[in-house]
Amino acid sequence: ALEFIENEDKRKQIEEEIHASEERLSIFIENINVGVVVHDLQSKITFANSIAEEFLGLLNEDLIGRNADDPIWFFIDENGKTLIPFQYDRVGSDSYAFSQNYCAVQVGEKWGFIDKKGNYLKEPTFDSADRFMKVGEDILTTVTQDKKEYVLNINGEMTLKAGPQETASTKTSETTKANTTTTSGSTTTSSSSTTTASSNDWIIGTWKVTEEKIGGSPKTGNQTKFVSWNFKKGGSASYIERYDIMANQTTTKNCAWNFDGKTLKISGVNYTVTPSADKKSITMNGIMGSTWKLIKQ
Repeated sequence: ALEFIENEDKRKQIEEEIHASEERLSIFIENINVGVVVHDLQSKITFANSIAEEFLGLLNEDLIGRNADDPIWFFIDENGKTLIPFQYDRVGSDSYAFSQNYCAVQVGEKWGFIDKKGNYLKEPTFDSADRFMKVGEDILTTVTQDKKEYVLNINGEMTLKAGPQETASTKTSETTKANTTTTSGSTTTSSSSTTTASSNDWIIGTWKVTEEKIGGSPKTGNQTKFVSWNFKKGGSASYIERYDIMANQTTTKNCAWNFDGKTLKISGVNYTVTPSADKKSITMNGIMGSTWKLIKQ
């Protein structure tokens, strides 16, 4: 009985400390000079401070319980002034909106891109759209339309991505052996072929991302953008990425790849691969200092 009373007292003490901590956090969020909206893993809004209410022009009771993806949002500056009236069902993905001065926006089921004045670079006609990134001297993104994948630049020009190609991991060497036989002054040539497997076949398979660094500090677990890569024979591949990290919602995309033992080329972008001695794990270095650590499944 004494032990039960001590445990009960300890439980009450912990609950009081948690309650006091929550109150301090609530007071802090309510009094900071920025708008704060909190939503749960299902994107349902659970809290909004008074600054957020003022900026959005909505009362707290209008916000609580609403889905964060509902089309009630608009673009504002740091003073709460409306920059772009909201007419979109969704903007951006992951934790970004504008990237390289453009933002992907969804209207209905289709995606397009706007600039910071709300002008369309491309009107919503795409089935999916990624953010713009600097690739070498170019600024590019990938979009899909009618089950085809395209590369889009900031001039609005689209290039159809090449389909899966024969790669170093699947390429076979054809050695032709000529056998010459001379009979009655005539020469007959026959040929036979031998096939050898590439030494880079070890990259084929599914690789899980254990650590990711795309600017800022490294991310692990459910905080990484990319979940896994699956490299297949024939030069085709697929990868799983989180389009909503907070809700841990993922999507699968297809791409083409090529590997020469050191450089892994995925959809036209080069990554330097450093394998472990047993080739069961790799480090993949990409553009702008991005890095991924992966293990083979």
